[in-house]
Amino acid sequence: MLKWIIRSIGVLVVIASSGCSCNMKSFYKPMNLDVAYNDVGVIEIGSNIDLIFSYSEINRHNRNDSTMQIHAMLEVGPESTVLLEKSEIEVSSLEGDETRSIQLEAVEYTISCPPGSKDWSACFSSNELPVKCKLSEVPTRYPVFHRYSFSPTCEFVGAVDKEPEGIRYRLVSRDYRRYILVTKPFKMNKSEQLIVKFPSIVVNRKVHHVLPVKLNWVSENVCRPIPLQ
Repeated sequence: MLKWIIRSIGVLVVIASSGCSCNMKSFYKPMNLDVAYNDVGVIEIGSNIDLIFSYSEINRHNRNDSTMQIHAMLEVGPESTVLLEKSEIEVSSLEGDETRSIQLEAVEYTISCPPGSKDWSACFSSNELPVKCKLSEVPTRYPVFHRYSFSPTCEFVGAVDKEPEGIRYRLVSRDYRRYILVTKPFKMNKSEQLIVKFPSIVVNRKVHHVLPVKLNWVSENVCRPIPLQ
């Protein structure tokens, strides 16, 4: 039995599998990072923060549709405060003839709890507020998930987040809370090479300049796990 790391519905999942199914896929691949899996890249920021992201087409089956989206999240460990210096991500073609500034709409995080639990102490992450600014609750389909949203201009603090047994939404396997950087889809012509620039990130009052990421449009054999029956 093998453990595989895959992308599923915009998040990262580790599941048990008995093998894999491989197909040729085209996607934007991070080229200058130490840690990457197909279209997912990981940037280490300090000792206990990871920026995990992917850049993808919304409708890859329609060649005339150039709608793209950036999926990004920060995994932040306890006792680390984080502040984004800007609320935007810049995407440009390598030639520099097209550039888009993608605004961050919000930052979201989720606290998961066992089914039927009425005690916050039984949940897999603390319900202490991670920010001093306005916090809004976001409706979810399932009562075991409690999702919250706040402005990307707010400073926030990390936390321990232990997933339920058998469900691991992680590429970097650490028990850190995931903060989703919410963006909207945008139009951009497909280019063979792109540069993605994330904002600098202030961690515990120290500025970390994030490495610009080079993406190449590639066609590769991609393997997905076959779940155990």
